[in-house]
Amino acid sequence: FFFKQKTAYEIAQRLVGSEMCIRDQLDNLRLFRTQMTFQKAVLAYIASQQLSKVEEQKLKQEFILLDTDKNGLISKEELTKGYNIVYGDEEKAHREVERILKRVDLNKNGNIEYNEFLMANLELHKSLSKERLKSAFDYFDLNHDGGITIDELRESFRSCCSEAIISKLL
Repeated sequence: FFFKQKTAYEIAQRLVGSEMCIRDQLDNLRLFRTQMTFQKAVLAYIASQQLSKVEEQKLKQEFILLDTDKNGLISKEELTKGYNIVYGDEEKAHREVERILKRVDLNKNGNIEYNEFLMANLELHKSLSKERLKSAFDYFDLNHDGGITIDELRESFRSCCSEAIISKLL
């Protein structure tokens, strides 16, 4: 069988007018891909600097639901448990969790940290508005020359991300 992967636009359209629930958060984690350095940089900036209080609070509540031991990390076991509860298929849960960790666990510590969770769960139709993208570009363009270098990205992230995350992003 051939299954077409949903585009970001299709996912955003599905979310418009509805409240995201834990199923949506798990789906977002499953679909999250970080392939281009600047795309990763923009998502990290928006996740750490541009979310409204309401958006961040909503995502924080979802993170807390998955972080059952309350240590500030979502472990492989916690994520698998969440998938088992929502989807009821242990084998599928294990496969999805392995894929999620490869894509979302940027620093490869075996857990999903809060900032990684935020990046994977940005509501694209709201988070990637022209205004936020312009703000992100301006944030990274430290010398205001209309371009962004790797050095500017690295310097920009020093205020909001650990060196491990910066290294993985860049």
